Amino acid sequence: MVPDIITKHIVERMYQLYFEGNSYQTIANIFNAENVGNKKWRDNTILEMIENPIYKGDYLHGKRNK
Repeated sequence: MVPDIITKHIVERMYQLYFEGNSYQTIANIFNAENVGNKKWRDNTILEMIENPIYKGDYLHGKRNK
């Protein structure tokens, strides 16, 4: 997998804000105030992105469960 250079900085900043102790809603508010990505951010969107195994680096290709 190759990081998307256009959105990479958004994801990195989102994680930085999260690790600094900001809530999902606070991050969404910051992104909306700064018009990040020209889209409307919601706390649920931030939550889904932070919990996404691909963004976290936990994705295992070919992993199978019984």
